[in-house]
Amino acid sequence: MPKAAIERVRISIFVKGLLLVLLPFLAQLIFNSVQLHRQRQVETSQRWALHTKDVISRSEMVLGRLTEAHMHLQGELLGVPVPHGPMHDLHDFDSALDQLVDLVRDNSSQMERARVISEKSKSYASWYLHAHELDRTAPEVVMILIAELPQARAKLNTVREELKRFVASEEQLDMR
Repeated sequence: MPKAAIERVRISIFVKGLLLVLLPFLAQLIFNSVQLHRQRQVETSQRWALHTKDVISRSEMVLGRLTEAHMHLQGELLGVPVPHGPMHDLHDFDSALDQLVDLVRDNSSQMERARVISEKSKSYASWYLHAHELDRTAPEVVMILIAELPQARAKLNTVREELKRFVASEEQLDMR
Protein backbone atom coordinates (compact mmCIF):
# COMPACT_ATOMS: atom_id res chain seq x y z
CA MET A 1 0.00 0.00 0.00
CA PRO A 2 1.46 3.37 -0.93
CA LYS A 3 2.52 5.68 1.83
CA ALA A 4 0.16 8.46 0.62
CA ALA A 5 -2.88 6.17 1.04
CA ILE A 6 -1.81 5.24 4.56
CA GLU A 7 -1.46 8.88 5.50
CA ARG A 8 -4.98 9.62 4.26
CA VAL A 9 -6.39 6.87 6.47
CA ARG A 10 -4.60 8.08 9.61
CA ILE A 11 -6.91 9.67 12.09
CA SER A 12 -5.58 11.73 14.90
CA ILE A 13 -6.09 10.62 18.49
CA PHE A 14 -8.26 13.66 19.03
CA VAL A 15 -10.67 12.58 16.23
CA LYS A 16 -10.65 9.00 17.52
CA GLY A 17 -11.54 10.27 20.99
CA LEU A 18 -14.35 12.39 19.58
CA LEU A 19 -15.71 9.39 17.70
CA LEU A 20 -15.59 7.28 20.86
CA VAL A 21 -17.57 9.92 22.71
CA LEU A 22 -19.94 11.04 19.95
CA LEU A 23 -21.08 7.64 18.62
CA PRO A 24 -22.62 6.47 21.93
CA PHE A 25 -24.02 9.99 22.46
CA LEU A 26 -25.69 9.92 19.02
CA ALA A 27 -27.05 6.43 19.65
CA GLN A 28 -28.47 7.59 22.99
CA LEU A 29 -29.97 10.68 21.34
CA ILE A 30 -31.68 8.55 18.68
CA PHE A 31 -32.93 6.12 21.32
CA ASN A 32 -34.33 8.96 23.47
CA SER A 33 -36.02 10.53 20.43
CA VAL A 34 -37.73 7.25 19.58
CA GLN A 35 -38.81 6.79 23.21
CA LEU A 36 -40.20 10.33 23.37
CA HIS A 37 -42.12 9.80 20.14
CA ARG A 38 -43.62 6.53 21.43
CA GLN A 39 -44.52 8.17 24.74
CA ARG A 40 -46.39 10.91 22.89
CA GLN A 41 -48.23 8.28 20.86
CA VAL A 42 -49.26 6.50 24.06
CA GLU A 43 -50.43 9.75 25.64
CA THR A 44 -52.46 10.58 22.52
CA SER A 45 -53.99 7.11 22.53
CA GLN A 46 -54.89 7.44 26.20
CA ARG A 47 -56.43 10.85 25.62
CA TRP A 48 -58.57 9.48 22.78
CA ALA A 49 -59.54 6.45 24.86
CA LEU A 50 -60.76 8.75 27.64
CA HIS A 51 -62.58 10.86 25.06
CA THR A 52 -64.30 7.77 23.66
CA LYS A 53 -65.22 6.62 27.16
CA ASP A 54 -66.73 10.05 27.88
CA VAL A 55 -68.70 10.04 24.62
CA ILE A 56 -70.04 6.55 25.28
CA SER A 57 -70.89 7.44 28.88
CA ARG A 58 -72.83 10.52 27.80
CA SER A 59 -74.59 8.52 25.08
CA GLU A 60 -75.68 5.95 27.63
CA MET A 61 -76.83 8.71 29.96
CA VAL A 62 -78.97 10.22 27.18
CA LEU A 63 -80.54 6.86 26.40
CA GLY A 64 -81.01 6.09 30.10
CA ARG A 65 -82.80 9.36 30.73
CA LEU A 66 -85.08 8.89 27.73
CA THR A 67 -85.86 5.29 28.61
CA GLU A 68 -86.55 6.09 32.25
CA ALA A 69 -88.74 9.04 31.29
CA HIS A 70 -90.73 6.82 28.94
CA MET A 71 -91.17 4.10 31.54
CA HIS A 72 -92.15 6.68 34.15
CA LEU A 73 -94.80 8.25 31.92
CA GLN A 74 -96.09 4.87 30.82
CA GLY A 75 -96.43 3.84 34.45
CA GLU A 76 -98.25 7.06 35.35
CA LEU A 77 -100.64 6.72 32.40
CA LEU A 78 -101.42 3.10 33.22
CA GLY A 79 -101.93 3.89 36.92
CA VAL A 80 -98.85 2.11 38.22
CA PRO A 81 -97.21 3.93 41.13
CA VAL A 82 -93.81 5.10 39.93
CA PRO A 83 -91.22 6.63 42.26
CA HIS A 84 -90.10 10.09 41.21
CA GLY A 85 -86.42 10.04 40.28
CA PRO A 86 -84.05 12.60 38.81
CA MET A 87 -83.37 10.60 35.66
CA HIS A 88 -86.79 11.03 34.09
CA ASP A 89 -86.78 14.80 34.44
CA LEU A 90 -86.16 16.03 30.90
CA HIS A 91 -86.40 19.77 31.59
CA ASP A 92 -82.60 20.30 31.38
CA PHE A 93 -82.15 17.61 28.76
CA ASP A 94 -81.11 19.98 25.96
CA SER A 95 -77.85 20.83 27.72
CA ALA A 96 -76.93 17.13 27.98
CA LEU A 97 -77.54 16.72 24.26
CA ASP A 98 -75.54 19.84 23.45
CA GLN A 99 -72.64 18.50 25.51
CA LEU A 100 -72.72 15.27 23.50
CA VAL A 101 -72.59 17.22 20.24
CA ASP A 102 -69.73 19.37 21.60
CA LEU A 103 -67.74 16.28 22.56
CA VAL A 104 -67.57 15.09 18.97
CA ARG A 105 -67.15 18.45 17.24
CA ASP A 106 -63.67 17.37 16.08
CA ASN A 107 -65.18 14.70 13.81
CA SER A 108 -67.70 15.93 11.25
CA SER A 109 -69.39 12.55 10.63
CA GLN A 110 -69.81 11.88 14.35
CA MET A 111 -71.00 15.44 14.86
CA GLU A 112 -73.68 14.94 12.22
CA ARG A 113 -74.78 11.69 13.91
CA ALA A 114 -74.85 13.47 17.26
CA ARG A 115 -77.02 16.23 15.77
CA VAL A 116 -79.47 13.64 14.41
CA ILE A 117 -79.58 11.98 17.82
CA SER A 118 -80.06 15.37 19.44
CA GLU A 119 -82.94 16.31 17.13
CA LYS A 120 -84.71 12.99 17.59
CA SER A 121 -84.14 13.04 21.34
CA LYS A 122 -85.43 16.58 21.62
CA SER A 123 -88.49 15.58 19.60
CA TYR A 124 -89.18 12.73 22.01
CA ALA A 125 -88.47 14.93 25.05
CA SER A 126 -90.88 17.55 23.74
CA TRP A 127 -93.61 14.94 23.34
CA TYR A 128 -92.82 13.55 26.79
CA LEU A 129 -93.01 16.95 28.50
CA HIS A 130 -96.27 17.74 26.70
CA ALA A 131 -97.77 14.35 27.57
CA HIS A 132 -96.61 14.61 31.18
CA GLU A 133 -98.19 18.06 31.51
CA LEU A 134 -101.44 16.84 29.94
CA ASP A 135 -101.49 13.86 32.29
CA ARG A 136 -101.23 16.19 35.28
CA THR A 137 -103.65 18.89 34.10
CA ALA A 138 -106.16 17.10 31.88
CA PRO A 139 -106.83 13.55 33.10
CA GLU A 140 -109.55 13.14 30.46
CA VAL A 141 -106.89 12.77 27.72
CA VAL A 142 -105.13 9.84 29.38
CA MET A 143 -106.60 7.37 26.89
CA ILE A 144 -105.31 9.45 23.97
CA LEU A 145 -101.86 9.52 25.54
CA ILE A 146 -101.98 5.77 26.13
CA ALA A 147 -102.82 5.33 22.45
CA GLU A 148 -99.76 7.43 21.57
CA LEU A 149 -97.37 5.31 23.66
CA PRO A 150 -96.48 2.87 20.84
CA GLN A 151 -95.56 5.78 18.58
CA ALA A 152 -93.51 7.29 21.38
CA ARG A 153 -91.81 3.94 21.93
CA ALA A 154 -91.01 3.82 18.20
CA LYS A 155 -89.39 7.28 18.49
CA LEU A 156 -87.41 6.05 21.45
CA ASN A 157 -86.32 2.94 19.56
CA THR A 158 -85.17 5.12 16.67
CA VAL A 159 -83.02 7.14 19.08
CA ARG A 160 -81.73 3.89 20.59
CA GLU A 161 -80.67 2.58 17.14
CA GLU A 162 -79.03 5.89 16.25
CA LEU A 163 -77.12 5.80 19.54
CA LYS A 164 -76.00 2.22 18.87
CA ARG A 165 -74.55 3.22 15.50
CA PHE A 166 -73.04 6.34 17.03
CA VAL A 167 -71.32 4.40 19.83
CA ALA A 168 -70.12 1.69 17.42
CA SER A 169 -68.59 4.35 15.19
CA GLU A 170 -66.96 6.02 18.19
CA GLU A 171 -65.49 2.70 19.28
CA GLN A 172 -64.12 2.13 15.77
CA LEU A 173 -62.47 5.55 15.87
CA ASP A 174 -60.86 4.60 19.17
CA MET A 175 -59.39 1.45 17.64
CA ARG A 176 -57.38 3.44 15.09
